[in-house]
Amino acid sequence: MQGAAGAGRGVSLRIRVDVNKATRNQLIRLPGIGPKMAQRIISYRKIHGPFKTKRDLLKIRGIGEKKLKVIEPYLE
Repeated sequence: MQGAAGAGRGVSLRIRVDVNKATRNQLIRLPGIGPKMAQRIISYRKIHGPFKTKRDLLKIRGIGEKKLKVIEPYLE
């Protein structure tokens, strides 16, 4: 895994996740995303197809504006 020094927020190592391709284990590395939420994301994309925008995650039960704001910097 490659890290970005600093990035303006004192972050020395940063993960990036593509929610359209991520496995359950990759999703649970996101802050605030546990195994159940990861499974909801995977199930949603299997039924509805890929997420077109990051805001499409708001369609997932349990993801609101606050949680999206927390995970958005980690999404590709």
